[in-house]
Amino acid sequence: MVEDPDAPLPRPVVHAIIHGLSARAEGLDEAEVNAPGFTGFGRNSLGARNYRGPRPILGHGPHRYVFQLFALQQPLRLAGPPTKKALRAALAGGGVLARGELVGTYERG
Repeated sequence: MVEDPDAPLPRPVVHAIIHGLSARAEGLDEAEVNAPGFTGFGRNSLGARNYRGPRPILGHGPHRYVFQLFALQQPLRLAGPPTKKALRAALAGGGVLARGELVGTYERG
């Protein structure tokens, strides 16, 4: 999941939710997620099933982009493309082996 907690909104903006990646994957290729038939997108804050890259409001200052990765014991059982709320509920059910986080910053002058 990729979120911007610095957007001037009541909740962080979800830029992407991607699920169902193989435990053996060594990365996530842009061509892979943009390929026809890729079903691993959840719903971002706009309700879309895609990745919305960093684009803070001009002059708003730096924004943090929080990339979160979860290693799971088994695939999540999801009823369709998950929202952040559905993903969090599924993760709360147990089975998270490890969690990683990368925070990057970006600012538009």
